[in-house]
Amino acid sequence: MTKEWTGACSMKGMYGVDTMAKGNEKENRTEKLIRELPKGLLKWYPFHENSRTLFVADRTEQGEVLLEALAEYDMEVDCKSPNEIVLGDSLEAEIRYEYIVLVGVLERRKDPEALLAALRDRLTPRGRLLLGIDNRLGIRYFCGDRDVFTERNFDSIENYARINMSDMEMMGGRAYARAEIVQMLEAAGFRWHRFYSVLPQLERPQALYAEDYIPEEELDVRICPQYYSPDTVFLEEERLYTTLLQNGLFHAMANGYFVECPIDGSFCHVNQVTISMDRGAENALVTIISRDDTVIKKALYAEGQEKLTQLLENTTDLKNHGVHMVNAELKDDIYVMPYVHGEPATDYFRRLLRSDVELFLKELDRFWEIIQNSSEHVPYEAVDWEY
Repeated sequence: MTKEWTGACSMKGMYGVDTMAKGNEKENRTEKLIRELPKGLLKWYPFHENSRTLFVADRTEQGEVLLEALAEYDMEVDCKSPNEIVLGDSLEAEIRYEYIVLVGVLERRKDPEALLAALRDRLTPRGRLLLGIDNRLGIRYFCGDRDVFTERNFDSIENYARINMSDMEMMGGRAYARAEIVQMLEAAGFRWHRFYSVLPQLERPQALYAEDYIPEEELDVRICPQYYSPDTVFLEEERLYTTLLQNGLFHAMANGYFVECPIDGSFCHVNQVTISMDRGAENALVTIISRDDTVIKKALYAEGQEKLTQLLENTTDLKNHGVHMVNAELKDDIYVMPYVHGEPATDYFRRLLRSDVELFLKELDRFWEIIQNSSEHVPYEAVDWEY
């Protein structure tokens, strides 16, 4: 992608600051940050060290970024195009992998079943396929986002019924619904599969939820929707999540899926993944709720390890000030704590505001007292406000 600049000039202000240079530096940081976002789809997964992994992808920028994510693990990673897999020679076919990863590939294949069958034959007895794929019934399409392939509204929802065969050949791909994905996987020999609903989209994942898990929080403050065609969107997607959850539609209408397909049926023990990669490497963390009610936080980059140490120090300091905190510890550079079932504070305050304003104000005062007692009080003049 190229950008054109019109009438650009370098200006220095009264302090000699090159404002254009600073602007370019900020823009470069932002572009680098955006480029890293697709890695969140894979960076949480508990890959085994020293495993041999096959990454199947076409030559795209997203493919390059995801390959980088895999390379950041202590694994041997091979990269092949889908055509190389389907048409592979007998020598290559003898290689077996512990993991095979493909994201955004099946949608662009005329023969997705053939590719899946070829991949099934390349896995070890304990290997697993990790699949990232769009959902043609994603909630964003019902909110007015255009189909990525046709650039029209509602085509995927109608299962491309208004697309003739000649146009279908030119589209470059099509999305599938969950039932269609399951049918393709099982036809290719993948008996075991566990879907994770991905929001807001595969390219910029913020949260993943296992298909047999229902989050215990309102998601409108957790998910920031992203769209292919924001100008055509006419509904606020985040306002629909609660209704979808209450009516059993949340997973069926997820915008994308991360699918784990272990040959031996041994799934990873993860229910929910929350990813924060939009804050820079030093603040990029992933929070994982495990099936055994354990919560872990991991730094996604080495620069973020200090963040976990600071988090534990803050927890200890708050405890010393009489604030009730969830017990936590650092184990092998991972922040570990038990999962506490209950209503999140934000949901609690919102519920009270709707049902009992007087109680809401009382509880808000109580919360404010906790904040006031959470640290030492110092005189106003003792604070270096400029710092």
